[in-house]
Amino acid sequence: MLQKIESDFDYKPVCSDPIDVKLSSYINATPLLIRTKMNFKRESEGVYRYLRKRVIMQIEGDTIVIRVGGGYLTLD
Repeated sequence: MLQKIESDFDYKPVCSDPIDVKLSSYINATPLLIRTKMNFKRESEGVYRYLRKRVIMQIEGDTIVIRVGGGYLTLD
């Protein structure tokens, strides 16, 4: 039963989008309690909706970074 609940909260990526694939790996590796609060919805490549806010993401090296103001922060 727990396996079914966890699979309900798995993030399913668009395989042709490397940012989305990396984001799905990050989200699906987190504990279920935290994963349920990660409400990212993909709008286009690198553009996501988090709750009511639009966020821009990109990959730098091996890390996902999110545009915040005039700079970037890591997803962690």
